Amino acid sequence: MPATLTVGLVGPELAPPDTFQTLAHDPDAIRSAHRTNKVLPLAEITHARIHGGLTTSGMTLSMADGSRHKLLWMSMEPAGGLLRDRLLPLLGPRLAR
Repeated sequence: MPATLTVGLVGPELAPPDTFQTLAHDPDAIRSAHRTNKVLPLAEITHARIHGGLTTSGMTLSMADGSRHKLLWMSMEPAGGLLRDRLLPLLGPRLAR
């Protein structure tokens, strides 16, 4: 019980970042698995911005074809920091700080 309460209050313990590598994936299978799934190729991202709020945080992406995408998560989740750490070396100046 104490361990469960700790995770609930401070979040999960995260493993150290691994090396960056491309994972094999089938974009069509990902898209067809659920109506809200998206595959957003890094090479097509022209601008990305990660933002935080009181209850929800998110990332806004602008794509080379002019489309925009918003990805949202609960602010108490570690997604923002993880995405920033992982995407900065890949997107460079395209990721707003």
